[in-house]
Amino acid sequence: YLEDAFLWMGGGNQVTPVHFDNSENIMCMVAGRKHIRVFEPAMSNYLYPVVQNRHTAVTSRMKNLSNPDLKAFPDFAKASSVEVTIEAGDMFFLPSYWWHEVTSYDRNIAVNWWFNTHSFVLDSVYNQWL
Repeated sequence: YLEDAFLWMGGGNQVTPVHFDNSENIMCMVAGRKHIRVFEPAMSNYLYPVVQNRHTAVTSRMKNLSNPDLKAFPDFAKASSVEVTIEAGDMFFLPSYWWHEVTSYDRNIAVNWWFNTHSFVLDSVYNQWL
């Protein structure tokens, strides 16, 4: 079922730090473009997770994936990712528990919908970080 929806508007050059959500995610670009770097859940240990509470996304102690501090975060060198750029008219599906960092370019507008997964298997992945 639909859990939440957001309308995002930005002037460009914003970065959403790497994190994962415990809901399925569909993003539709209305204007502008975004670059998305995605890591599968198996990469979690290389991304230095931080959990604040059960109701927030899991974030990372790493704040700059473009220029990582490999002395402080040496396991990040083992992480592999997929990168995609979406533009106006594109739709992007992101499964729950997949890590992602989003960089916005230019003026941009996007709409996101998050859907509850109802998956006990997937929730067990999330619960290991609590």
